Amino acid sequence: MVRFIFIFLTIYAMAFADLKEEFVAHISFSGLGSMKYSAISYYKGEWKKDHSVTKFKSKGFLGKIAAKLLSNDGKETIYDLKKKVIYDLDLADETYTERDISKFEAPFTESDKQEVEIEQGEESEEDKSYKVLREVFKVIDKNEDKKINNFDTHHYIIYYVSEVQDLETKKIRTDSMFIDLYNSNDIDLFKKVSEEKKKFYVPYYKLLGLEYKKQDYYDQIFGKSWFGYLNSINKGEKTESVKYDNEIEELKKIKGYPILINGAFFHKGDDKSQSEDKGFSGGFSGLVKKISKEKNKKGQNGYKKLFSYKYELINISFDNIDDKEFEIPNNFDKM
Repeated sequence: MVRFIFIFLTIYAMAFADLKEEFVAHISFSGLGSMKYSAISYYKGEWKKDHSVTKFKSKGFLGKIAAKLLSNDGKETIYDLKKKVIYDLDLADETYTERDISKFEAPFTESDKQEVEIEQGEESEEDKSYKVLREVFKVIDKNEDKKINNFDTHHYIIYYVSEVQDLETKKIRTDSMFIDLYNSNDIDLFKKVSEEKKKFYVPYYKLLGLEYKKQDYYDQIFGKSWFGYLNSINKGEKTESVKYDNEIEELKKIKGYPILINGAFFHKGDDKSQSEDKGFSGGFSGLVKKISKEKNKKGQNGYKKLFSYKYELINISFDNIDDKEFEIPNNFDKM
């Protein structure tokens, strides 16, 4: 009988485990400054709470704008799917706002679609104005193991180099990426993490009228979300992370779940000519145009570091989370 109770409690705990995930990220934007983003996410069935603090050290005029947009001394977002509501808490002011969870409206009108088609046509013409001289994408297994934050990890290196020549000016631009990656091979642990997150995200996306798809594994490694931060500052000039659709075979060398990601993107070329030439419309050009007027010391062999990011998973736990964690504090005022 005791054994039966023990087995039942074990299965119950596994089926109804809560999840707490903690991570920190350091992001540096050339010509803008650097940001530290610390976050803890709590999952309990159809509840979720995100607690975060963002510190931004600005550099230059655009950096000051970025600091105003992104910095905060502490904020929380609570999702209550049963009530179909999201609460945004300002911890410094002890206030909160409330918004309903509702289905997305169609994002494009017919005129919007026509504009997109025109832009795509223009891009295809621009593609003919430059030539790809060299493109290399490699994943290297370093055969090294390291313990990071109580996770046993395996070390990989990813690098990418692209050389593009403007056919009119004959000038060459080189973009490169270097990533140090440490992955945990504890598949069972992160499978459990994924299952706990699905308990929230599946019904959440259903309320939005969407189908849930977990974050692309490689998007996380290549820092796509941090490029999103950059694009929120860089309005009107979309900055793209590396495209890896054609490199899947090489990426299959990577096993496990990311614990530490340390990536950097570099650029080499004539920024002045590139900011004027339409031929350089892809990749990092949006950012180059923005920072070309900023003072930016050249690194080794003329390379400039445009963007770097470091993501570190600090802790994961499946301990019970009190329901009060998802309630608005009594001393907070509704705005």
